[in-house]
Amino acid sequence: MRNHTKMSYRVLGAGMPELQTRQARLPVSMGGLGLQAAADHAAAAYVSSIVTSKDLFRAMLGMEADQPLPPICPSTLATLATNFGEVESVTEASLEGLTQRQLSLKVDLANQRLLSTHTEVAGEREVARLASVSLPHAGKWLNCPPHACHGPPPSRGAVHHRCQGQAGHAGLRRCQALPRLQQAQ
Repeated sequence: MRNHTKMSYRVLGAGMPELQTRQARLPVSMGGLGLQAAADHAAAAYVSSIVTSKDLFRAMLGMEADQPLPPICPSTLATLATNFGEVESVTEASLEGLTQRQLSLKVDLANQRLLSTHTEVAGEREVARLASVSLPHAGKWLNCPPHACHGPPPSRGAVHHRCQGQAGHAGLRRCQALPRLQQAQ
């Protein structure tokens, strides 16, 4: 994984080990921070744009629907197969009808499988931590807009907690409006 420490320094102001960087690159729904790497998804976005714009391409060039278009570069398809974590090659026919979101999901699932493999080596505690942050509503706090009554937005400590399993929620505090709401009831 290239530049994983550089990315974490830019985003968090501190470095993270490769395992935690892999986790941070997963979507929030898969236990990550949603800091998806463009390099992981570039081939999927490119191929998706080609596949979905074939009809427009033919119309702009005045081509008949049965006329063949130039094929997608084999090295791009090979990169996509690698990003999908597939041993078999990916063909244009297998991509027909898939959206960019569906292709990116395949990339994310491959990254999650890779993270799971690395996490199993790290031990039972890491496997349990990753399973807990992958629960359906575990990452909702990362997607909500900041509100004054909730204190400052999640700090480095909270991100550190999610990615490395450290105890405590630095920077998060109890809602100041909660006692007033409880008294009103």
